[in-house]
Amino acid sequence: MARRAQEFPVLHEGRPATLSWGETAIRLFDRKSFALFHTFPDPTQIEVSLVGEVLTLTDGIESVSVSGDGVPTGDVAAGFEVASRPLRSDMHMPIATASFIAGRDIVETLGIVSGSSTVSSEAFGSLRRGAGATSGRVQRYEQDLSTARRMAFAGMREQASVGGADAVISVSVSHDTVGIDAAFVLVTAVGTAVRLQ
Repeated sequence: MARRAQEFPVLHEGRPATLSWGETAIRLFDRKSFALFHTFPDPTQIEVSLVGEVLTLTDGIESVSVSGDGVPTGDVAAGFEVASRPLRSDMHMPIATASFIAGRDIVETLGIVSGSSTVSSEAFGSLRRGAGATSGRVQRYEQDLSTARRMAFAGMREQASVGGADAVISVSVSHDTVGIDAAFVLVTAVGTAVRLQ
């Protein structure tokens, strides 16, 4: 059984919000409307840093920064655990669209790695037809696509890690509609796994 998500009151861009995390995702909500601001789909890959009273969470692709509202931000960081183990405090495997990692020499090329994820294209279809093209619908679709990209990157990193890689270079991302009536968008990330000196 999944453990109940933990929640802390925080400030996000000066607005009251709730930082919530559990075993399957970390989310930042507006406290009043619970409108979704941000989701990290893989809590075990989050780097947590505390500078002054600002807590920053990043998965290497996107980041959010919050400050304490009701509890000290340091207490939030100290209590930040998922699945009964502390979150990673080191930056995970770098990926790059370039054919190199700045400041590091490539000593071995291990091969092609990939990751993929899907997102419903219903919102996109509504936008294309001009029906219900509200800012909220656009924002939700953008968030869904962003989440799908992060999950594709996470899958690619996992495959590279299993093979002993230190980084993934020459990464490309594609978005293709699939399924009956193009019901889903398939997001695929492909790159070259390498070992670094």
